[in-house]
Amino acid sequence: MNTEQLLQDVMDGNESPFKALFELKQQLATIKTAIEVVEVEAFNQAEYEDKTFIKDGYKIEKRNGAKRWNFKACKDYQIAKDNLSEIEDGLKTNYKLWESGKSAVDEFGEVGDVPQVTYSKDSMIIKKIK
Repeated sequence: MNTEQLLQDVMDGNESPFKALFELKQQLATIKTAIEVVEVEAFNQAEYEDKTFIKDGYKIEKRNGAKRWNFKACKDYQIAKDNLSEIEDGLKTNYKLWESGKSAVDEFGEVGDVPQVTYSKDSMIIKKIK
């Protein structure tokens, strides 16, 4: 598939944007899978090379993976996370009240905080009918 031609055909109205989107997403999935396979082979071949090396006209630099932290098994973290969830739920309620023209007032007469809300990009699911 010629991606540039497909794009041009959509822009010219000669191809369905729905069909093109489906085909491009299929192509992307195929390419992602191919990259995963080739990446494994490249790492295997780079195993005995220096951290930075030149091969086949390319300069390759190997980097160590980043450290990731997972606190889910820690009791103190889970307690704090539960408390945070409770606070977030209360703030969501405040927002819903504010959105409907009301406001949450606590036992001291203070108006409750309202969180900032943003929306992610709309999405579209496309499946080919068999």
